[in-house]
Amino acid sequence: MKISNTIKIKSGKELKLYGGQKHSNKNTIRYFCEHADFFYEHREFIFDNSRMFLIPVYQDRDFIYTLGGLLEWLESITQVATISEVIKDVLFQKDNSDRLSRLKQHCSRYSKAAGEYEHLTLKNVHDTITSLVKQREHNLAEKRIWSPYIDNIELLYEHRNEILAHKEWAMATIPLKVYMVCQPICIGTMLRLWANENEWLTYQCECGHKAFIYSFAGSPLSGTTSISYKCIHCHKNGNAQVGSFLSRAHTLALTQQELWFFR
Repeated sequence: MKISNTIKIKSGKELKLYGGQKHSNKNTIRYFCEHADFFYEHREFIFDNSRMFLIPVYQDRDFIYTLGGLLEWLESITQVATISEVIKDVLFQKDNSDRLSRLKQHCSRYSKAAGEYEHLTLKNVHDTITSLVKQREHNLAEKRIWSPYIDNIELLYEHRNEILAHKEWAMATIPLKVYMVCQPICIGTMLRLWANENEWLTYQCECGHKAFIYSFAGSPLSGTTSISYKCIHCHKNGNAQVGSFLSRAHTLALTQQELWFFR
């Protein structure tokens, strides 16, 4: 798809314009009013993509009021009613010609581009944003689960002897899950493998030291493995593609069994 131009929005950001398909937008003003609060709440997504920003919400002859333009304008006014009521009053009741004039003046910078460049439908945008919000919430939840483990690897390793000396500490579980390793994986298992510089749970860091592999996943058939590692010497966090998934999983499983057996 050919990128043909850019448009500068109110914030000063420039959005790429695309010369592709312009989707049909039927009953857009009704759909917008029904979901106005949703679009306004998640407007940062719309302000980041011209295909969303330039969606025609309402057209008066050749003049197009775009989704992004309306949301920018709504940011600038003091809202004494719901967003949908404000839009209906201004566009249809026209009881405030000054407000309508200011809205039209603001949206005029986008009207021509909306008629010439690619845009989606409001339904597309609603579904896309819903998916992005769910993914963002999932990522934040994952971060909350993994952060106590990943962010404290250096501290945990520094106190490894004390942790391994207390079974209840060594048996504290971590969020790592690996195919073929059935039990919840414990921090004591990882500390033992790291302390021994086990070849399958360490990785040669660029600084010359052995970095600790704190997470990995891969294919038992091809052996291809994606690893995440932390070097306690140069403090680098990294990712890499390596092999020998089965050897890594088998080593982890055996060490885990030993820890459970001697608990």
